[in-house]
Amino acid sequence: AERMYRRMQHAPPDVQYLSLQAELGLEKLATLDERIATRRRHAELYRSLLVPDIRTQRVPDGCTATGYFFVAILPGPAAPVRRTRGWRATDGAVEEAVTDNWAAVLGDDAGPVTRDIYPRAIARPMYENLSEKASRKVARHVNHAVS
Repeated sequence: AERMYRRMQHAPPDVQYLSLQAELGLEKLATLDERIATRRRHAELYRSLLVPDIRTQRVPDGCTATGYFFVAILPGPAAPVRRTRGWRATDGAVEEAVTDNWAAVLGDDAGPVTRDIYPRAIARPMYENLSEKASRKVARHVNHAVS
């Protein structure tokens, strides 16, 4: 199932988009810097609300994160976070859903060591229209789950 899902994530090399799809893409590119700045502000707020024991992703100076997921490593298991009502209301990821572990999928132990962090990893989307109230609610649930 995992391999089939991953195969569906990529467009074939000979794909042709409709004019409308291309127009929408160009419109989105025009506002990309603004949307990334908004995501960055949401991430900074969320980071400031989490307890210090939770390690959060950081973007090095001079770099720009374009992804919309904000990843954090908890001091203990992430499973309790998944069970909280506040987390279920988000489009968040927990454990192996946070990032791909191709080494595990392919049965290759020489791959990255990300599998060691899966049990403690969570990710939350940083949508442009995310409210401060929603960030505070999710942070409260995550903080409670790790305390």
